[in-house]
Amino acid sequence: MKGLTVTLLLIVGISFVHAADAHIVGGLNKDIGQYRVQFISYPQFPFENERAVLFFNIQNNTNGLDLFNQTASVTILKEGNLIDSFPEYNANYANVMLNYTFPSAGVYTVRLDVLSAPVPVRADFPVEVGSGSTSSYIMVMIIVGLLTAIIIVPVFRKRKMKREKDA
Repeated sequence: MKGLTVTLLLIVGISFVHAADAHIVGGLNKDIGQYRVQFISYPQFPFENERAVLFFNIQNNTNGLDLFNQTASVTILKEGNLIDSFPEYNANYANVMLNYTFPSAGVYTVRLDVLSAPVPVRADFPVEVGSGSTSSYIMVMIIVGLLTAIIIVPVFRKRKMKREKDA
């Protein structure tokens, strides 16, 4: 009887859970009137001449739910100068995803205009593009990791030897 009661409570509890819209974890947010635009790039700090993914999510700023069937455009600027533009995306599921290769290092502005909004919605996001390549960045991180290990391992060995000596 107890098992049946718990099962019924779980079923009733689950039936009241509403589906949640997927949003971006991390990244940047811009609130513009009744809209919230979220942005993230992958990698977070892209390198010149390497593919990056630019990802936007369009939401209702009041209740946080995704706004479906939106039309948007994406513009890439550097120092205020137009670098590239993608005039129309249909964000059927509130998301705009664009694969893009930045031509050179520097700070870019990635702009999303929601064209289907009743009032103009424009969200600008900065993207810092590094010089070099992902492989050189990974190599630097490996070297830093190895140097850290070279420093930390002897410290832990010394502490372990001291504990063994004291015991």
